[in-house]
Amino acid sequence: ENAFIPQTTSWRAPGPAFLGASLYRVLGRRPSYFVLWNLIASLFIGWLLFKLAESPAAGIAATAIWLMLPSGIAAASLFGSELVHTALVLATAWSFDRDERLSGAFAALACLFRPMTFVLLGAGAFTAGLRLRRLRAFALGFLITAIPWAVRNRITSGVWIPFAASGGDVLARHTATLVPFEERDPSIYTPWREAATESDKGSQGLRVGFWNLRKVWESPVRGFSALGIGLHDAFSTDRQMVFWSDKNEIRRERVGLLATAFYAALWPLVAWGAWRRRILPASDGVRFLAAHFLLSFLLLLLVPSVDRYHFSMLPFAALTAGLALERPRRYP
Repeated sequence: ENAFIPQTTSWRAPGPAFLGASLYRVLGRRPSYFVLWNLIASLFIGWLLFKLAESPAAGIAATAIWLMLPSGIAAASLFGSELVHTALVLATAWSFDRDERLSGAFAALACLFRPMTFVLLGAGAFTAGLRLRRLRAFALGFLITAIPWAVRNRITSGVWIPFAASGGDVLARHTATLVPFEERDPSIYTPWREAATESDKGSQGLRVGFWNLRKVWESPVRGFSALGIGLHDAFSTDRQMVFWSDKNEIRRERVGLLATAFYAALWPLVAWGAWRRRILPASDGVRFLAAHFLLSFLLLLLVPSVDRYHFSMLPFAALTAGLALERPRRYP
């Protein structure tokens, strides 16, 4: 509701809007085309998981887990961008072994769908390590792809906004749920609530969000409670995906129970696969996905938010669980 429409906006990341507009322009105004694109993105993710896996058997298992993931099936039926964004994250990891500039470009495109994907920059730095040439190439690809939108925002709003002005507002809203209403400082909250422009609302939101986090951790009990919420968001069922995918309440309840059971079986397999992976030589693509998983997990711990925000972490979970299902082999 804070998009300040109908004038030109920098409030949200442009990726979903550009994708939907392009599909409508080429194929016509039918939401089913967006759903078809999501199905293609889901199959593309499965193919990338197979290519990234340590062996064909592990790849088949990982792809099967991904295609059976209840929230993934639900996302494929929605007019949403989670699957396309996740496909871009996988493409970033897969291409890092092949062309760092292309990988950086995919990372920027992923950020133009979900700004919180900036953790891909950390994953790229981790994977490149001390190989500065690779890191420079990754950063170059990222900047070449990301700068045009930032320049557009500078021209239209007079402010440098890399991806979306709403990031600070999102941080403020989600962290505000952790602070009791009577403890909220009006001198901090009022400028945010009364901000007249997108950029001001975003910057004031950042101020409120960091104030909220500091306030939360003044009390260890409240801080560890927030960590518990973050853990739940990172590893629980995608309630929003399930809720949005079916209007029938009874079917939603059944799908929700199925998803809960699926996750209960998945995470032990992920733990076992991670234990097995410690003795295997990993490609840069797998290391990249592992770094993205860990950084996203830490972000969700720090800022409890919405459970569907963990969606881009799930392919690595499927990849690791697939390794657990692979028949044991001897390694030199």
